[in-house]
Amino acid sequence: MANIYTWTVDSMVNYPTYEGYTDVVCVVNWVCEGTNGTQTGRSAGASGILFIVSDDPFIPYADLTNDIVIGWVHNALGTTGVDNVQNDIDGQIYVAANPQVTQPPPWG
Repeated sequence: MANIYTWTVDSMVNYPTYEGYTDVVCVVNWVCEGTNGTQTGRSAGASGILFIVSDDPFIPYADLTNDIVIGWVHNALGTTGVDNVQNDIDGQIYVAANPQVTQPPPWG
């Protein structure tokens, strides 16, 4: 079974006003949790969000959803960044599923 990842917004840092808009998100604190159905892994971080008036329509704070904001996080991290987070979680899940054992050397 492939690992399943859930990305959620923990909190956001806003500018009270920016370019005539109010409550403009500038940093997203996020959490990504993964599971294989039995074991879990977790990673958390913060991503700076650049609001560019000319390229993106402004979304009022009250209209934001987890999916919208996590989309911003994924854009900020890029494909490699998202893969790195999920690979880290894969490692945590692997270790949880395959516990290590410390043994003495066989020669003595």
